[in-house]
Amino acid sequence: MEWAARALALLLLLPACASVDRNRIPQQLPLSPVEVTAPPADRTLSPKSPFHALALRAATQRNRGDAASADNHAGILQEADEALLIRLHLFRHSLQRIYIQTFIWRFDRCGRLLMHELLEAARRGVDVRILVDQMGMENDPAALAWLSQAHPNFQIRVYNPIANRLAQDHLSTLIEAGLEFRGVNQRLHNKLILCDGVIGLTGGRNFEDSYFNRSLKMNFRDRDVLAVGHVAADMDASFAAYWDYKESIPAADLADVARWLAAGSGAAALDDYGRSLFSRPPGFANVIAQADDRALIERTFVQSLLSVPETWFIADQPGKNNSRHLWGSGSKSRIVADALDSARRSLVFESPYLVLEKQEKRLFRDLRKRNPGLDIVLTTNSLASTDNTLAYSASYRQRRLFVEELGFRLHEFRPRPADLHAMLDRFPALEAEARSLRLPERYPYLCLHGKSFVVDEGLSYIGSFNLDPRSVNLNTEAGLLVRDSRFAAQLQHQILHNVRPGNSWIVAQREIPLEIRQLNAFFESLSEISPLSLWPVRNTSNFELIPGREAVPPSHPDFYTNHRDVGLFPEIEAEDTLKAVLTSLLKAFAKPVNPLL
Repeated sequence: MEWAARALALLLLLPACASVDRNRIPQQLPLSPVEVTAPPADRTLSPKSPFHALALRAATQRNRGDAASADNHAGILQEADEALLIRLHLFRHSLQRIYIQTFIWRFDRCGRLLMHELLEAARRGVDVRILVDQMGMENDPAALAWLSQAHPNFQIRVYNPIANRLAQDHLSTLIEAGLEFRGVNQRLHNKLILCDGVIGLTGGRNFEDSYFNRSLKMNFRDRDVLAVGHVAADMDASFAAYWDYKESIPAADLADVARWLAAGSGAAALDDYGRSLFSRPPGFANVIAQADDRALIERTFVQSLLSVPETWFIADQPGKNNSRHLWGSGSKSRIVADALDSARRSLVFESPYLVLEKQEKRLFRDLRKRNPGLDIVLTTNSLASTDNTLAYSASYRQRRLFVEELGFRLHEFRPRPADLHAMLDRFPALEAEARSLRLPERYPYLCLHGKSFVVDEGLSYIGSFNLDPRSVNLNTEAGLLVRDSRFAAQLQHQILHNVRPGNSWIVAQREIPLEIRQLNAFFESLSEISPLSLWPVRNTSNFELIPGREAVPPSHPDFYTNHRDVGLFPEIEAEDTLKAVLTSLLKAFAKPVNPLL
């Protein structure tokens, strides 16, 4: 069974992405000492940028050695167009350095546009460094070979490459997994952009069209946080630790990339290929012009920043931890657990994937036992919206645990929510293009990808951490923790907007006699803990609000009068029936791979 689980996990190597001291919210980043040079105050973001004054002040305070909480500002970025715009603006106006960590970088339109801007920054004299995980890097050794020698100011490294290659060779991967299974599964899931050492972005977004609402198929409903100030010093230290890590390999040192560089006879062809691939792609004239619109950037981003002195950047150590097995959480996982365990009144959590293993179950059980009245609102993807059927099947298997035992108010995001045109404002154009290419009717649609939570309307988190075993134990993660009631109110409003009737379904107990429900719960609980989950009947289902009725929670006596049961897998189109079948099969047989989800 163990080898079967390993084989299945290798085919589906997907990201989900101790005891708890409730008073141990971090005062500083738990990193090993790393030498990081403070940014020169006179080379901190262009004076043409409205961020210049804030950046200059932050650099000056950091050079003076002021307290880390001296002058931090943060703003939430949920809309995809704004997320792309701020990246372009910061890349264009950085003067000294741009450091990036990411799990995915595809050479589609957005990926090529942002890479083009970074190459232009390097040519202006900016030190550009990119660290990307091998699993998520575009499988193009020729392109990486060209990038590795494009400019002296431009460096790119690959995290934890299997068999020292960019291209994923299945036989080599199997051999490596047999020798060091955990090492193969330990991936870089951090998302970080740091500009001139004082302005940082972290959150859930990678570098791909689907993260910026430009995919004809699936687009992610995601979230970043923009941070300006002394907290960027911790981002700087974290990036330095990863950049110097033994498994962060310069692109030119990868075997298949090196072969391209050694082929001298093809140098001209390689150069033509790279220059053509990373020229500015068409279709971005509007956002490119906006990136230099000082008034627009001031109004959209600078004026929306909040002063948030109690702010911490938290990140795992490179390599996550020293465990030889698939368990053993990292430093960030423990800080997240401490933050969740501090809840007394309310916990609002958004996670694309929702799978609990032993330690997370214990955390929520203890939390519920100490605080019976704690309101826990949790939103995740439905089967129709998810990009990870395996992870969804595990979540589906645990529904009884979530709803009946842990008391979650659980919501599943709809692929085409009622607010689709606001969330995906270019939907009409994308839909028209999808129809012209004869794509299935379900395209384009939205998938929830934000990883955020709010504790007691005061402590907030935005980052890369999913509520699943892979984020807890395997992947390295990063994010921003903020204690500020105004910031928390904004974030909670965004999460609760996604769970409004019409945007999400609510998961609740089916309307069946109590005796049958109790008997069924007994067999469901047995199937949850056994390797095989063959009990076919579910106590829970998805519900939607009946038009004209008032939305009430499942505990309300009018819930079943005001809501209707829409089944286990609503809005599964005919061409996606296989997803429902596969979910049922995986629910039954795939529990051994839960630690990899």
